[in-house]
This record gives sequence, structure tokens and C-alpha cells, in this order.
Amino acid sequence: MEQISDNWAFDISLLVQCLEKNLPYKNHNIGVLSDKRRGIEHYIPMADDIIEYFIEKFWE
Repeated sequence: MEQISDNWAFDISLLVQCLEKNLPYKNHNIGVLSDKRRGIEHYIPMADDIIEYFIEKFWE
């Protein structure tokens, strides 16, 4: 199995690897996540990590 991403894309990279290898996976309902409201600048690094993962993985 490929190395799992060590940033905000870790869960997506794990799911993609399971799908590529036809491995079973289960989506667990962990309830509602409640967090304080944050400014957009908080989410930019997360979005950068996720888009970088998709570009590296799927861009041809």
C-alpha cells in the first residue's frame, strides 16, 4: 500500500487507496462535529493540502 498522506489529505488518501485496491471500508457515523467559527485563513492550508494531493495523484 502507498504511504498515507501525513497532512490534511490523510483520510482522502486512505479512502482512495482502498477504492483502488478494492479493499473493504466502512463509514462510521461519529456524530456531529461542533467547532467554533473560524476565519477563511484557517481553512486555506487544509484546502491547499487536499488539492495538492488530488493534483499529485490524478493529474496526467
